[in-house]
Amino acid sequence: WRGLVTSANPHDGSSAHDNMALLFGGALVADLLESELAVLDFCDETRPRVTPLQIVAEQSESEPASAALPARCRIITEQQIKHAILAAIDACQQEDAINVLVFYLADRDVVRALKAAHQRGASVRLLLDPNNDAFGREKNGIPNRPVGEELRKAGMAVRWCNTHGEQCHIKTLLVHRQDGHSVMISGSANFTRRNLSDLNLETDIELQAPTAHPLISRAAGLFDDYWHNREGRHLSADVDSYAESKRYKRWLYRLMEASGFCTF
Repeated sequence: WRGLVTSANPHDGSSAHDNMALLFGGALVADLLESELAVLDFCDETRPRVTPLQIVAEQSESEPASAALPARCRIITEQQIKHAILAAIDACQQEDAINVLVFYLADRDVVRALKAAHQRGASVRLLLDPNNDAFGREKNGIPNRPVGEELRKAGMAVRWCNTHGEQCHIKTLLVHRQDGHSVMISGSANFTRRNLSDLNLETDIELQAPTAHPLISRAAGLFDDYWHNREGRHLSADVDSYAESKRYKRWLYRLMEASGFCTF
């Protein structure tokens, strides 16, 4: 048995998007399965008969020795995701690092937490989709552009995914602490009220591990590939590329986020 938690939508219209996934085995698969079966309970449907999981711990000989570093993983859904995001950000202090790579950033509690962490001295980098395109149609940049401008004015580093009709559909928070401990939260949930307040069915995985853990290193490398346009690939653009100074869009985003009358 293997489990997969991903940001990807499994249909042709999303096939060009950038996404991220975590593949895993072990007892965590049973937790993931239980979270899916709970949807059937919610719908008053009968659960299918499932062969009991045979939990086998495996490690490939090709994996580096650092793969044995201790790591804690858990499946989180709906509002649990928000609690985990806020806990990870709120724990950050001076010289800790927060990296956000996300398709939609709109939830006001998350925005306030990022501001507070920055004021405490944490380094915050935000890599956002410009919300310019959706399935062949041009969008108005809401919510990311007004939120990005708000956080840029607060002193945080902001860059935009360099999209050309597709979407940067990843939804990941990566926190590095000075004590050598890191937290990664990744999966299907955008950082919006709809996704984080029990209004959508969402699934993420939270990984707590030493910063040297190979999964943390790969995620950090992916973020830096985007941020620094490594190997000559133009994966991101500077903050001025999608600057948003129109005040009405800021208030429109706030109204849409609070009311739920929106697509995010």
